[in-house]
Amino acid sequence: MALAIRRMTADDLEPLVPVVNGAYRRSTTSVEDLHRYLCLHPTGWLVAEWNGSLAGMVGDVDYGSRAWVGLMAVDPPLQGRGIARALMEALLHQLDQARCPTVVLDASDAGAPLYEKFDFVDIDLVDAYRLGVRSSSPPSPPSTIALLRDTDLAETAALDAAAFGHDRSAVITSFLADDRERAFVHREREGAIDGYLIAQPLRIGPWVASSPAAAGARLGAALTLPYLDDPSVLIPRANTEGIALLEEQGFTRQRCLRHMRRGAPLIGDRRDLRYGQASFTLG
Repeated sequence: MALAIRRMTADDLEPLVPVVNGAYRRSTTSVEDLHRYLCLHPTGWLVAEWNGSLAGMVGDVDYGSRAWVGLMAVDPPLQGRGIARALMEALLHQLDQARCPTVVLDASDAGAPLYEKFDFVDIDLVDAYRLGVRSSSPPSPPSTIALLRDTDLAETAALDAAAFGHDRSAVITSFLADDRERAFVHREREGAIDGYLIAQPLRIGPWVASSPAAAGARLGAALTLPYLDDPSVLIPRANTEGIALLEEQGFTRQRCLRHMRRGAPLIGDRRDLRYGQASFTLG
């Protein structure tokens, strides 16, 4: 039996979708998702081949001060053969060669023991919430809510960086290219942007705010939009006010993942300002 690890290419994306969805027992990962990740970090994504056939994948999005690892997936019939460990070894070797100081990821209970072997430690939890029965009094989007336009990008990216500790302007731009009518900003009375939200077809996020009031205003705007299914939100457990806001609006916790770190402590990591992650891979 021959195992080979190599860089991902665009030709791998479509065949990888059933591998990922089978590994995670879901059907929400799409070619578009994988294409976004590959475009954001073309050299950061690896695939495993078992006897010449695609068997798994993993990758990262490198933000300079840290890398976010995501989509560790092995085809279910091939699990238990050391493929996941080989993928993680290869990815971390790349990151070490690039001198990336910090690596983070969101781990399921099943996946966490593997990451612990590579010196990842717990620093928080991430809760996955889904909208069930909507609140009878959803927050109304005020006049200070507006669509996010190109002229807002620099200010929005600066606000986002203040919450994450690194620049994610490329991530924000990639979602704007999908649908500019599903991205909102909220402004203070003085006119400064104090929050933004992007409503994906299945998930609300990325979503950053400097206060619960600003977060609630943008949630009100997001809940006026159609979704392919009941929308989900991935929120850090550290954001207790954000969790209270979601539960008030009818969201319920579906699952919990362990937010883990390898390497240097994070600087400027304001998880209390993050109300919704873009994904488990993008933060």
